Amino acid sequence: MAHDLGDHVAAERLTREQIRAGDTRQLSSAPFVSLGIAAEERGDLDQAESLHTKALERARRAKSRLGVAVALGNIGNNALARGDRDNAAKSFRESLSLAQELGDPEGIAIGLSNLALVAHWDRDEETALRRYREAFDTARSVGFTGGIIWSALGVAAVEVEDDASTATRLLGAADALLSETGRVLGHQERRLQAEVKQHAQERLPATAFRAAWAEGRRIGAVTLLSETLRA
Repeated sequence: MAHDLGDHVAAERLTREQIRAGDTRQLSSAPFVSLGIAAEERGDLDQAESLHTKALERARRAKSRLGVAVALGNIGNNALARGDRDNAAKSFRESLSLAQELGDPEGIAIGLSNLALVAHWDRDEETALRRYREAFDTARSVGFTGGIIWSALGVAAVEVEDDASTATRLLGAADALLSETGRVLGHQERRLQAEVKQHAQERLPATAFRAAWAEGRRIGAVTLLSETLRA
């Protein structure tokens, strides 16, 4: 799942200046992760793939399993953006496995959410919901709000065709948590959010959509996900 983004243009400029100022052979993978994400935000998937691959190479050279896990997740996101779900799932599984070995709950929640999204695009909604349930439980156990937000958006995507009201409540709840925490969605999450919102608005009268959105903001993501995933 994508990392939080602030002013990615300024971040990219700063990172390039840091690279120019130092010996790139000694760099960690982190600057290339930042540049790769910035390239994705511009829609330059080829450049992003190259940068994420460099991040992976440097993480492996430094024997940083966390760095490898992050790079693999980003490579998976890039593949998913290209529509290559098989390679995306492969990278996501490797990233998740490393996060599990490291005992990194945030990385585990991200990996599970990423695999859930692949299952959703594959129309395997049963697997998607199972993965989102696991991701939500993991994220909630450590108070990882990013994982809770991504789970809410993902479950909304699964639910919207059969239950647009529930999907809209989940969107509203995610929006409230985004506002509360100051988190910013990555490009994959923004795409998913926009698609689910459009589908919900096509299925609900405007007044019903606004009411469900407001109700979701009031109830909150944790309560709604707990109810929806155990229904």
